[in-house]
Amino acid sequence: MRQLGATALLVVAAAVLFATLAEAPPFGWQEAPTRNVITDRYLAPGAGETGVLNAVTRIIFDYRSYDTLGEATVLFVGVAAAVVVLSGRTGRFAVRLAGGSDDPVLQTVTRVVVPLVQVFAAYVITHGHLSPGGGFAGGTMLGASFVLYLFVFGADRARRKLRPETGEMVEGGAAVWYVLVGLGGVLMGASFLANAAAGFPRGVEGALLSGGAVWLIGLGIGVKVAATVANLFLHLTGED
Repeated sequence: MRQLGATALLVVAAAVLFATLAEAPPFGWQEAPTRNVITDRYLAPGAGETGVLNAVTRIIFDYRSYDTLGEATVLFVGVAAAVVVLSGRTGRFAVRLAGGSDDPVLQTVTRVVVPLVQVFAAYVITHGHLSPGGGFAGGTMLGASFVLYLFVFGADRARRKLRPETGEMVEGGAAVWYVLVGLGGVLMGASFLANAAAGFPRGVEGALLSGGAVWLIGLGIGVKVAATVANLFLHLTGED
């Protein structure tokens, strides 16, 4: 009966999804609801209002910076929950993760690849306002480089590179950094997380130090995402 109920629920959900898809407007239709005044408001000014060339970064770190702050908070809560649930526990996956690999070829390749990935990740984080990428993408790559090191060399050596206490402090500090940048707008006589309206210098379009508060927020998000990924896998080792 339980399997029958689950199957019926899946059929109903699939029917709803297909019915919704059937009512969707054709791809590229000029009169689609998504092509409205809000979209024009985000895209039409270009980089003039913020000094940020990347439209995606301009939206998530300026126009919708509150949403991004909420997403960063979700990451923090998720890792905090993982710490509570996983800390001190062991299992087959945790033991394999903590053990690493003895393959000299894999270790040699990892020693070469990890620094290159980290340099590229730093580039993506710091240039997210100019080109595709940004804090979330670059932070994920930076955290993934640490995870690769953890898988290959084991938890003991990874913890010598990044202690769990340090990772948690970095993650929390990056969240505080985001809030402090937002409060900078208040101190400058504008609203919380205000950018150009608060008087942050936009700089020269296309230059590294441009975009005002957006560049600072992207830097904080990159550090936070990297620390989140690293902390999660450190706690997956099942050690205190």
